[in-house]
Amino acid sequence: PIFLSRIESKIAFISADDAASSLYELGLNVFTGPINVASSRPMSLKECMRHIEKIVGEKIIISDEQNEDNLSPYNISADWFMDCSRLEELGIELESIEEYLPRMIKLLNI
Repeated sequence: PIFLSRIESKIAFISADDAASSLYELGLNVFTGPINVASSRPMSLKECMRHIEKIVGEKIIISDEQNEDNLSPYNISADWFMDCSRLEELGIELESIEEYLPRMIKLLNI
């Protein structure tokens, strides 16, 4: 079982490929100030669990009670994503979570 205090919380990720290509693309642009780099559309933990279940072929057991054995490192009590609109304004597009998450899960499920 896994404990998630708020399964509807949204989170954003970035793939290693997108991180590398973003750094390259940013190097070709002229801009000042901070910029966030992550998937532009965050995904709820519930959606993430559905992708895992579909690929692994097993139902994830969600626990109602937290203990030291079932606390996920992704247990977030609020949305956890960034505004990446500046990245998009520079014309840098990243792959969506829906596109790369299944590949990542399959690689980890070998």
